[in-house]
Amino acid sequence: MSSHTLFPQETRVIPTQVIYYPSFDPDERWLRAMLLVTDQVIRIIPNDAGHQDPEYVERLGSVLPGAIVRESPGANDTSLDAVNLQRLSKALSHIRETSSGLDRIEVIVGPGGTIELPGKVWIHESKLSREVSRLLEENELIDDVSTSLVREIGRDDVFVVPAAASDLVLSYVADNIARRLGCNTATDAPIAFAVNALDGLQVHPEGRVRGSLLSAIIQLEIPLEVQTLSAEQYAQLRYSYMDIRGALAEVTTQLSSVHQLSASGNSHVVLQKVLGAAQHFHNECEKFRSAKANRNFTRWIPIGLGGLLTVGAEVIDQPEIAIGAAASCLLINLVQEALRKDTGQRDNVYRQLTDLRRDILNPAHIRSFV
Repeated sequence: MSSHTLFPQETRVIPTQVIYYPSFDPDERWLRAMLLVTDQVIRIIPNDAGHQDPEYVERLGSVLPGAIVRESPGANDTSLDAVNLQRLSKALSHIRETSSGLDRIEVIVGPGGTIELPGKVWIHESKLSREVSRLLEENELIDDVSTSLVREIGRDDVFVVPAAASDLVLSYVADNIARRLGCNTATDAPIAFAVNALDGLQVHPEGRVRGSLLSAIIQLEIPLEVQTLSAEQYAQLRYSYMDIRGALAEVTTQLSSVHQLSASGNSHVVLQKVLGAAQHFHNECEKFRSAKANRNFTRWIPIGLGGLLTVGAEVIDQPEIAIGAAASCLLINLVQEALRKDTGQRDNVYRQLTDLRRDILNPAHIRSFV
């Protein structure tokens, strides 16, 4: 297993970490937002993948040593027991039966010889156990023609499969690594993807659900302008608000427990609970900001829950109704009573988020630690 060295000045006894999936590199805006509220983002990249980090990852990594790291999946991370193999077989069979265009071969060659396969992706063989590879073959989900084409350009360690099948398998690998390292999983894909990815396996791991809640919170609370800061300004901002990471982790865990996010249920129910908990948190932040009456604070535009449901049509026929149901079905009085036990910690998080957004929108406020 690779070593994950935290930024020396920010080492804490129990670091907050997330396993990123399903691709090698997250969206830059998401990465910056997530690193404001967690110590480390761990990407799943096989040792022999030959992956070159994009420029924005290298730039952030140069000013945040140890904050963006890699983890190569081991044999235990890619394997499934008999019960989950049976579940995966049914889920892959469902993908085969319900997906259209799987037999169509379409290749787009971009600048510099890059290859795009619409609706399909290549998955590194080190992320597949022998049993999982067999299930993909049995369900005719490996595109042999496209795989041969990709291997002709030197990628002889990958298979081309439908994106839905790859997402399902990689979600399971991410959850296994998260359990091994004792952290949550998180994705820059819409929140419905994260919750629904393992619905075919009829499981909703606790680390995945907590990570989904954290992703929803940063979508609502971190302004889009975080991407406009220079790498140096961003590093200074992150250092100034290091205390928010541990505090928000505690509040997120508390919210997950109070709202019973890990309770069994299909993806529709879990999705509603996650969105409801995130909206409840946002509403409490708004109340805090109103009470503080900071009239100099510039209005900001978050991505919002609408952005989190951009694939909602695939999961919920009427996402607007789902959001309304999520808010209305919450036992608000019970939640507020449970959260009232730790008002100081929550107020600390609300205050830091308010100040953090102010500094993102007005970088002149950012304090230099150099």
